[in-house]
Amino acid sequence: MRQRNAAAAKYARGKLLDIGCNHGELMEFLPKNTDYSGIDIHPKISAITFPYRQVSAEDSLAELGKFDSATMIAVIEHLKKPGQAVRNVTKILNKKGRIIITTPSTLGDKLHAIGSKIGLVSSFAAEDHQKIFTLMELGGLLKKNGFTILESRAFLFGLNLLIVGEKN
Repeated sequence: MRQRNAAAAKYARGKLLDIGCNHGELMEFLPKNTDYSGIDIHPKISAITFPYRQVSAEDSLAELGKFDSATMIAVIEHLKKPGQAVRNVTKILNKKGRIIITTPSTLGDKLHAIGSKIGLVSSFAAEDHQKIFTLMELGGLLKKNGFTILESRAFLFGLNLLIVGEKN
C-alpha cells in the first residue's frame, strides 16, 4: 500500500479527491498544504479528520464539487462499472485535472490470488476483483473519456500498474 500511495502522490496536485480513501493513508505522501477529500463505500470511521463522504465512484459525484486531481489507488479493479466511474471523475475534474490510477497487473493479481489461498494476504480483496486491466486497456478507457496520458508504467517489479491522465 505504501508503494502505491508513494507512486500516485507524485502526480497529485491542487484540490484532491481520493476515491477509495480508506483511512486517508495517501495524505502521508502528499505535501502538507494539499486540499484533501476522500470518498469510500465504507461508513465513516470516527478517527477520520478530513472531509469524507460515503459514496461510490460509480454514482454521481457532482455534489462533491470540482477537483484538480483524483486518485483511484487499488480501486478500479473492484468496480462493477469502471467506465461509469471514470466518466463520473471526468465530470468533477477541472480543465487539465488529473486522474491517477494504480491497479494490480495480471501477474500481480495471480500472485495475490495464490497468496490469499495460503493466508499471506486478504482473500476478500482477491475475491472482490471484478476486472484486471492492462495498461493498454486503461489507456484506452482514459482516452475515450477525454484524457491525454501523461504516464503509463508498471512498478513494484511489474506487480502493479500506474496510469496518469490529464483532462483535455
